[in-house]
Amino acid sequence: MKRITCFTATRAEYSLLRNTLLALTADKDFEPLLLVSGTHLRPEFGFTLQELGDDGFRDFHPVPLDYSSDSAAANAGRSAAVLNGLAPLFTELRPDALMVIGDRYETLAAAQCACLMNIPVLHLHGGELSFGSQDNQFRHAISKLSHLHFPATAAARERLIRMGEAPDRVFLTGAPGIENIHQQALMPLDELQAQLNLNWHTHNVLLTYHPDSMNPDNSLREFMALRQALDEIPQLGVIATYPNADAGHRGIIAALNDWQAERPEHVSLHQSLGVCRYLSLMHEVDLVIGNSSSGIIEAPSMGTPTINIGDRQKGRDRAASVVDVPATAAVIREAVTQAFATPHGDIRNPYDQGATSQKILAILKQTDFPALKEKTYYDA
Repeated sequence: MKRITCFTATRAEYSLLRNTLLALTADKDFEPLLLVSGTHLRPEFGFTLQELGDDGFRDFHPVPLDYSSDSAAANAGRSAAVLNGLAPLFTELRPDALMVIGDRYETLAAAQCACLMNIPVLHLHGGELSFGSQDNQFRHAISKLSHLHFPATAAARERLIRMGEAPDRVFLTGAPGIENIHQQALMPLDELQAQLNLNWHTHNVLLTYHPDSMNPDNSLREFMALRQALDEIPQLGVIATYPNADAGHRGIIAALNDWQAERPEHVSLHQSLGVCRYLSLMHEVDLVIGNSSSGIIEAPSMGTPTINIGDRQKGRDRAASVVDVPATAAVIREAVTQAFATPHGDIRNPYDQGATSQKILAILKQTDFPALKEKTYYDA
């Protein structure tokens, strides 16, 4: 049996990893062990550890982090805390590998710790681009610390190979989070309205807006431009979720709470919606708006258009249903109005490769984990 530790520090990471973790759990050849950190353990972000429990996971290994400050320096301190917290866990658990996903700074620290302790790293969603975020640098650094790669798009796979990763260790599997869309039983609108106390309007949008980690001082100003644009559209309902914990998140959270207090009939704010409610709302709303990767990766497979604001996701592969706009109120308002008036036909999603988790499991079953430790550089 192969013992694989899986690190997750945010609701977004877990929602993408979820089906792969469930598949590992159901297979007798694997023993997945969850290393849970970051905002999962924080009540002010919805204590999303509960979502893991709802999916049947019971054995967690916590790595708590201090979010009393939202400065860039605090992010560095939290990275050190991940290293310090994981080292004794790796010593105790003696895993065959560490599985990580994406591009968070906490994830980079986890990959660094595993590398220092000679534990192979399995990386999902490497090779992508997001020039407007520090995550772009973190993602590539995680890839170079990793030993086996499961990119979500063909372009990402080619990029990893150009970065020197051996082609026989880079497997195109698609985005595992899209399996949630294909497999999740969605909630009907009346049930969503009852659970979340929603007022449904002529048009409704699902909003997530994260801080600009490259320029955190601009984050609040950009969010307020988004608010202004949406406030100027009549009969519009906004279902909003909290941002991530990057530098500048406190200002956005305060502005979101003020917005809900000032327009309670039109703005419904939630710390975290969970996978099922989030995807169910994505299916019901007219539009996904903000700067979250879910608007790029998942929304096209749901058939829901996306207004992507600013540069946070700049460079990512995207479907034709994603419209990019700057953080300017007038431009955002026009894009939203046009999106409401434009019919959307079949949408081809470059992240949807099908059966992602089963592809990953099949590869892992054939993997000689000790042999992964020696990395070569592929010089094409």
